[in-house]
Amino acid sequence: MRDVSTNQLCQATREFASDARGNFATMTAILLMPMLGFTALAIDHWSVATAKSDIENAADAAALGAINRASAILKATGNIQSAIREGAEAGANQFGGNVGKIPKTSVGRPEIVVKIDGMNVTSRVKWSGVINTWMSSMFGWNVQNVSGEIASSLTLPAYTQIHVLVDNSGSMGIGATAQAQEQLFTATNCAIACHLPGAKQYEIAQEKKINTRIDIVRQALMSVAQGLESNATTPNLMKIAVSSFSNDVVEIIKISDEAARDKLSFQSALSTKAGTVGGLELTRAGGGTDFHGALAHLDGKLHKRGGTGFSESDPLIYVVFITDGIEHTQEKTSWWRVDKDAKKVSPHPEIDKDGRATYNYKGADRSDIGWVQTLDPKLCEKFTNRDIKMLTLEIEYLIPDQKYWGHGGESDVRFGWIKDNLHVRKNGRDTLVNNRFTACASKGESYRASSADEIQASMTKIFDKIIPRPPRLLK
Repeated sequence: MRDVSTNQLCQATREFASDARGNFATMTAILLMPMLGFTALAIDHWSVATAKSDIENAADAAALGAINRASAILKATGNIQSAIREGAEAGANQFGGNVGKIPKTSVGRPEIVVKIDGMNVTSRVKWSGVINTWMSSMFGWNVQNVSGEIASSLTLPAYTQIHVLVDNSGSMGIGATAQAQEQLFTATNCAIACHLPGAKQYEIAQEKKINTRIDIVRQALMSVAQGLESNATTPNLMKIAVSSFSNDVVEIIKISDEAARDKLSFQSALSTKAGTVGGLELTRAGGGTDFHGALAHLDGKLHKRGGTGFSESDPLIYVVFITDGIEHTQEKTSWWRVDKDAKKVSPHPEIDKDGRATYNYKGADRSDIGWVQTLDPKLCEKFTNRDIKMLTLEIEYLIPDQKYWGHGGESDVRFGWIKDNLHVRKNGRDTLVNNRFTACASKGESYRASSADEIQASMTKIFDKIIPRPPRLLK
């Protein structure tokens, strides 16, 4: 055998390395397996993502299916436990039927929890499974573990009665903005569209298109009438009655009226024309504000407790109380009837034996029949104690600039007395009126507004809470 020297071996190695004719084939052989691996990963990643998306869609459908089935059972029988059980079963069956059509997947029976809280139905779907891979299996990656969770909620379209009680006393005739107050005073010599006997200030305000707060409330109410459209699919599902009050109560729309359940009739009943008595306006004579009488009148109309909402004969009942929060008791007049415990609401001005009150502001006095005070929260207990939801909208009592305090030919210092005793924010704390309205309302249902935009926004929030929404997914 011929010996190969070390030099010859090194020379042969150098010649092989410098020969480029076989490099491409060699490199291809070396890189082929990684390239195939990456290709397999890309293909399988796409197929796994597609399958997981299909499973998530099945979970979405199951969540909605569960609450729809639970809602149907609840409406038909009123049995909460049956609704929960059948809702979860229906969701699970729907999920199984849908995922069974997805290739190369194995998903177990989902965990579905249905909950019912009043008219709110929620469902939660939790699932897990595996997706078989295709090309990646040659590298030992046979399956991909996947899992997920989805929830859905629905507020049932309950049979509902809404009783709106709107303050239309003189103070609701204050110009809606500082500019409107100035325009109103210039046109009428009164910043609050006074509607005392013989006064025409509100008619003048309408003719001159000067917006007062009662106008803003009316416009907001007309816009929320959209909720009555739900009656198109379920007759009488929603009814809205509207009454206004000052010294007395006028039922503009009764709960039995066509206007209480038809949007166009509702809006027509609330509308008003300058110089006419009707709709939601300030053309009735009298300047008092009788919380006691108004709430007692409404209480007399509501003879039963708030219901379940499952039927027209057992509706949910809401009271929406809209006022600026200042009660002006005028007990001595023949048309005034008020509970005597009104005198227990503090603070109120000094009252003499004849029922005249004396107000003082910066050394100036004014004496007048009756007295000014704020809301007694006990008046609301007759509703809340009977499962009737009480929502309050306190429209901030606007104190006009002092130069617009003219009323009956003299400066009305009651504005100053109200500011000092009822409506001044002290050290950032809420005013007495704010606290009283919070105490009157059902928990979390007290609203406050000042500007026209805030009034509209508050009305929208109130009716959004009452009027049911379609089912929605909660990711």
